Amino acid sequence: MPSSPRTVHVGVLVFPGCVRSGAVVPHDVLALANQLMRSRPAPRRRGGFKARWVGARQGTRTEAGGLVFAATAADAFPLDALIVPGVDHAGPDDLSAQLESLAPEQAPLRKLAGQGVPLLFGCSATCLVARTGLLDGRRATTSWWLGAYCRTRFPAVRLEPQDILIEDGALVSSAGVTSYFDLALWLVGKHAGEDLRQVAARMLLHDSRRGSQAPYVAVALAEGEGPVGIERARRWLGGGVGQPWAGPGLAEH
Repeated sequence: MPSSPRTVHVGVLVFPGCVRSGAVVPHDVLALANQLMRSRPAPRRRGGFKARWVGARQGTRTEAGGLVFAATAADAFPLDALIVPGVDHAGPDDLSAQLESLAPEQAPLRKLAGQGVPLLFGCSATCLVARTGLLDGRRATTSWWLGAYCRTRFPAVRLEPQDILIEDGALVSSAGVTSYFDLALWLVGKHAGEDLRQVAARMLLHDSRRGSQAPYVAVALAEGEGPVGIERARRWLGGGVGQPWAGPGLAEH
């Protein structure tokens, strides 16, 4: 007899200063996948997803940016995957300070990775995982504008920030904040099939075919050369090569 469909248990790590959408989006995407799965004929159902907020600190309430998450301990029940939201920050110096304060979150990352549990993370969470040493010698991506920061502070990581999503063994990294849709959809594809992943992506109005961050990159910010205004002026100059220009025009752009 065929085995009963299995529930996939997904933990979403919440912590002080986590990016709120990174903690909430996976729940919404997996809930949609469950709804789509229930609409299938019984022979095509592969089980569903159970997402929970989990934490690494004492207590069951974690506050982040005005939202309060009811979390259980990360080791309270077996997990099939752990999603790590990004670290909210205002700039590189602030990110470094935030990472210093998140030592308690590194222990469950190491423990679960040692058990073979897939870790899914993106944006500034790549820096948090990198601090554990788990990414040394491994391929990973992050938001394009964090590329220079990550290369400087975590040179052992084989960083490829041009990619939207990279799977290196049980470590799955993604780009900026909206790529948490990609991470959650990756879980849907892995456990419920590519066809359901595609349907869920269409329901979410999400382009699941995108593979590169290149269309979104502002070169000046990516290279740490200055604010976005410099990039705007550079684009204006590049589009008018061979044409006369004057200082007021450049200043305007």
